Amino acid sequence: MAPANCCPRWTFRLLPYPWQQPFRASEHGFILLLVPLLATLTLALVDGALAATPTSPLSPLPTTSQPSLPPSEAPLPPSEPSWPPSEPSWPPSSGGAAITIRGKLLYRTTWPNGTWLLSSVNGTSTSYTLPYQPIEARSGNEIPPGQYVNLTCFLPNDITTMCSNITNARIYLAAAPMIATNVTLRVLVMVVSINKTPGRRCSAVKGANVTQIKDAFLGPGGYADFFENCSYGRMVFDRQMLTVEPIVIPCIETNLQCTPEIISNAAMKYLPQEISTGEYSHLLYVFPDDKEFGNKCNPSPGLGEVPGPNSWYWSSDFDKGIFSKGTVMQEILHNFGLYHGWRNKDEYGDASTCMGSGQSCPSAPELWHLGWATPLAQLNSSTFPVATYMNFTLPATYLGPMGAMIKIQPDWLDTNYYTKNLYLSLRVKAAGDKDLYEDFNGKLNIHEINSTMDNSRDKVGNDPFVTMIGERMTPGSNNVRLVPYKLLLHIGAFNDRTSTIMVTICRFVNGPDECTFAAL
Repeated sequence: MAPANCCPRWTFRLLPYPWQQPFRASEHGFILLLVPLLATLTLALVDGALAATPTSPLSPLPTTSQPSLPPSEAPLPPSEPSWPPSEPSWPPSSGGAAITIRGKLLYRTTWPNGTWLLSSVNGTSTSYTLPYQPIEARSGNEIPPGQYVNLTCFLPNDITTMCSNITNARIYLAAAPMIATNVTLRVLVMVVSINKTPGRRCSAVKGANVTQIKDAFLGPGGYADFFENCSYGRMVFDRQMLTVEPIVIPCIETNLQCTPEIISNAAMKYLPQEISTGEYSHLLYVFPDDKEFGNKCNPSPGLGEVPGPNSWYWSSDFDKGIFSKGTVMQEILHNFGLYHGWRNKDEYGDASTCMGSGQSCPSAPELWHLGWATPLAQLNSSTFPVATYMNFTLPATYLGPMGAMIKIQPDWLDTNYYTKNLYLSLRVKAAGDKDLYEDFNGKLNIHEINSTMDNSRDKVGNDPFVTMIGERMTPGSNNVRLVPYKLLLHIGAFNDRTSTIMVTICRFVNGPDECTFAAL
């Protein structure tokens, strides 16, 4: 029986539990009116709180602090991936991380395998050493030196500039064409010595003789004359501008350790303020005059960048390093994109050229690539008739830049076999070649070179493997067969009055018996 003051049809029970109290509209009618109002107010407050915090359909990716590059840096191409959205700040703020860096790709000719590095990283003077030659992420091809590259560098800690691994390498700016003609070299030579630091367990190491180095460059028959003769006046030294400056470095800067980077950084730090490196085209660093210390710095007498303005030299031996004209020319020509001269799979084996182990001018293919000399003839399937002898009077290379070689492009071979071009040249001990080794004097030299790279000489590329394949081709030699190229050579007598030689060449299809002389 319901209580007298309650209408039975307005009595509610939520669940049949004995502890629940009846809910009567007659007793709580006002409260019932407030329920929808309170619910509406609660929803409004929740919506307002949510509106204050933007939401994303995806959970945020974990990030490190990576502000974008300074405004001076060019934006990435549209084809770059959208993550990360910006490149890291410079320098990186934490160690052991993957950072994105960009700069100019250089190759240093360190022994035995060479060193790859990215210079001027993110617009600074810092260089980062790479573990190997970068591979372009889109094409899968090796990136040649001189290109401007963006890549991801993995650092083992926060103090090193040596990447333990690299990925996502992409070219963002192509290398400029290499120009080695009509060049005036403005050279600063920094001669380094090590001074003892009080309280440090290290000794002083003297530097090379500054006067002797300057005489090696500017004296009669010195390096300035050597460059002018070999280039036929196309690359010369500014003799007035040449500066040889002694630099004293406290041993605390090296702790008797040495790398090219340590020496160059310390030399720049202690260079007199009145000397502005921006006025010079090439910077040469001379290691202290101690053979053991020089070996720590670099295990070979010279080191150059491909391409770049820097080179480093021993000074402990009077016929090596900075005191060797062959070494000095080799390292400076590395700066212009040349590599070493090969023979019998030996990277320095070509003794006919300064780019190998010689004290003479560059070889014929090297002269061509520098733009210092032009061919007497350029033979290919369109200019060289089959099975017909052609005669050439070939002058020695020292005589001048015009007609200094015979260039052969054997494009008559099957596509898979046409991989190299050939160069024939006559070398004689005179002018820039006055120190040519006797093995090559008055003889025909034959070189081969990667054809793809040779046919686009204005580009800095990978090593084209300029290789001596025939030397001591004595005048009067007949039936010199270059079977892989389907060529037959006859070498005439050397004319010592004119420094010329007669070369007769034929290309055949099946064998040299096909060759005949053209009808008169």
